[in-house]
Order: sequence, then structure tokens, then C-alpha cells
Amino acid sequence: ATRVVVKARGNPTVAAGFGDGKVFPPRGVLGGESGGPSLGFVLDEKGERIRELPLIGLFEIKGGHALEAFSTGGGGYGRPLDRDPEMVRHDVRRGWVSAGKARATYRVVLDLEPELFTVDYEATRKVREEAGTNQANGPVR
Repeated sequence: ATRVVVKARGNPTVAAGFGDGKVFPPRGVLGGESGGPSLGFVLDEKGERIRELPLIGLFEIKGGHALEAFSTGGGGYGRPLDRDPEMVRHDVRRGWVSAGKARATYRVVLDLEPELFTVDYEATRKVREEAGTNQANGPVR
């Protein structure tokens, strides 16, 4: 998924929006999770969300306010618990996955102290075993 923020500087501006995938985001296959939905928000001067936008329409953005839009993310491929922990570590290093998402979805525990991060294999094994006993096809939420 992508996140875009566009700020109206001095004058109001109008943005046209259209999207799909909020109700039915892209599905995962072979045990993968569904992708994220399309979303849109108006942000105030402080960057706080003040209103959610519908998927289709023209939206006036006041001067100083911003439009925040999220595109759908693709559905996952394969069970998250089957992903190689080293590959998850690489994804976190690249900024593609947060450390929190690595643990919540892939059940990979990372030590974030070293510069390149390291996988805590014993903790990863334990949380994956717990997840496997609670839900056979994916992560526990």
C-alpha cells in the first residue's frame, strides 16, 4: 500500500478522488492475509485526522489542511508463519514492514539494538508455536 499526503498551502483546493477496495480489499492466497483497504482523510493544521472521506467524489481542502490517502495493499502469498525469519528481518531493515508488524503478523521477534537487527530465534520459535496452536492458518490477532 502507499500513503500520500497533499497539503493545501494558502488557499483552499479541490481534490478529485476515486477508489476501490475499501469494502473488498485484495484477497490473499494460499493462507496469505488480505491487503489493506483504500482510505482517505482530511487532516487539520496539526496533522490530526478530522474527517474520513468517501471513496468517490470532489473534496475541498481548506488552506493549511491536508488530504491523506492510502491505496490498497496487495494480498499476501502464503501463510505468514511460514515466512523465513531472516527475510522478515530484511523487510524490517528496508522499512517495508515495521518491527511490530513483524511480530504480530509473522511472529518474528527482532532485537533492534544492533545496527542491522538480529532475529531472536528462540523467542520467534516460542511465539510461532503459540500462534500455531491457536490458529492453524495464520497469525493470531
